[in-house]
Amino acid sequence: MTKENDLNKQSANTTNYAAELAEARIKAQQKLERMLIETMQDGFKKRQALAAQQLQEEIARINADEKAQLDTIKKARAAGQSVDTNAEQQVQDNAQQQRKAANNKYLQDSAQIEKEWQEQSLQSWI
Repeated sequence: MTKENDLNKQSANTTNYAAELAEARIKAQQKLERMLIETMQDGFKKRQALAAQQLQEEIARINADEKAQLDTIKKARAAGQSVDTNAEQQVQDNAQQQRKAANNKYLQDSAQIEKEWQEQSLQSWI
């Protein structure tokens, strides 16, 4: 029985390290993108890159919140607390709605940036 407990602990530690590594990679990628955007000249491409960066950061935040909520539900169940049977699905549905809203905002922002760029380009030809 102790071997089984040791295997469960080892599996949990491996999972935690994998999650920490994935989170560190995301943060490093976001830092790199911020640095690249900072070096861009102001203009259309920079505004598009900033909008894309904002979307990626929002999606990462939503994913982290979803994971934290799901972990809390699992811990509550493991502790013997009564948790609604649909709790996980509700958390996942809420996160999916937030991701859709973030994507819609990005698409609107991107379309507005594109429209302004086209108007500016048109004016430069007149």
